[in-house]
Amino acid sequence: MEKEISYKTYKVLVEAISDFCVSANQDFNIKSSEYLINGKFAYIIENSSVVKMLEDGVISENELEDIKAFLQAHPEYLEKYFGDYKLELASEYDNNIGIIRFWRFSELADNSYRERYAIPASTVKGILKTGFLSFFLNSADYKYGRVGNKKRLQLMLLKPNNLKDKAKNTQQLYEILINQNDVKKGVHLYKLVGENTWKEINEIDNIILSTENMLFRNIICSDLVVKDGRFVVKKVNRISRVNKKSATLQYIELAQKGSLFEGEIKEVNHLKDLPVNMLSFLYYKDLNYPENLNLIDICREGLKKFSKKIIEAERKHFAQRIKDLNPQNSEFYDTLLSEVENEEIIIKLGRGGIHAKSFMSFDSNNLSKQDFFPYTINVDDADKLPIGWVKLRIEEEKR
Repeated sequence: MEKEISYKTYKVLVEAISDFCVSANQDFNIKSSEYLINGKFAYIIENSSVVKMLEDGVISENELEDIKAFLQAHPEYLEKYFGDYKLELASEYDNNIGIIRFWRFSELADNSYRERYAIPASTVKGILKTGFLSFFLNSADYKYGRVGNKKRLQLMLLKPNNLKDKAKNTQQLYEILINQNDVKKGVHLYKLVGENTWKEINEIDNIILSTENMLFRNIICSDLVVKDGRFVVKKVNRISRVNKKSATLQYIELAQKGSLFEGEIKEVNHLKDLPVNMLSFLYYKDLNYPENLNLIDICREGLKKFSKKIIEAERKHFAQRIKDLNPQNSEFYDTLLSEVENEEIIIKLGRGGIHAKSFMSFDSNNLSKQDFFPYTINVDDADKLPIGWVKLRIEEEKR
């Protein structure tokens, strides 16, 4: 007899509140030698198009040695041969640094491949896991110290709320709260000794099979494909919050403010594994949540909690620095917080996805210290406001 499987489908929408770029930490950089600027477009010098020029007799084999010089002398060939590989520029830039591109995938359509811009499924799952952890967190402890030759921020401990209400499930709870990306951080386990006394029993260095993994293997995420929007290469300044004398200039391909991305999440319930309603032990007596709250519900509620903390943390550390550049920065953060007050999920996305290290915004003891928050922020060179902020909506589709 086949195992009965049920699932729920959720529609996922991401709307850009400010310009943003996601590249999933893949190497989507285009070197300055690999593109040519003509007007308000950067034409990527793609090898197959160069071969086509050779086949058409436009260039000789000798001219292949410096194809860029040939195209600079003959820009009339750019659109014909490289028009499918051009990027729109916000203005005419100097061609002297590489371009960081937005994530995309290729699909076969009408017997040819085309590129589709998207937020990758791995980023979507990372967002959900961040919300899941945030739901239970009351605080976190970080340590900033030397690891080898470099100083690094290390997550030491995640502290859930209402811990005493979860006495019988402590080990399972901490297995859920382990940061799987850094499995050697150390997770402290406690047990109840007597009625109200907790005793630390051990520290686990490496939990490979955690409850979190068991839960999230039942979550299937799709890429969030662009539904409506423009992608423009802009100058972005990497601003230090402690050094006002310099900024690192970058060219980044950004989804423009107002761009929409759409996809779906499937929550599959394998009945012989862990029934979704068993999650109730984790949040029982927490904030009066109903006992039938499912995994996606928990992720959504956690992301709302996370939203406010990360907005306030960034505002605390960068508002004055940005104000020096743009007096309207307070209005920008007020707008973000007003969205949160309206029960919207507001998160920040960077090249690697959600800013997961932002759990440091739960570390009230260290949040005010210079070492415990990122030193830099990416700011649009034109309007001098931070990039990366998006609105997320997850809505169940009725069947």
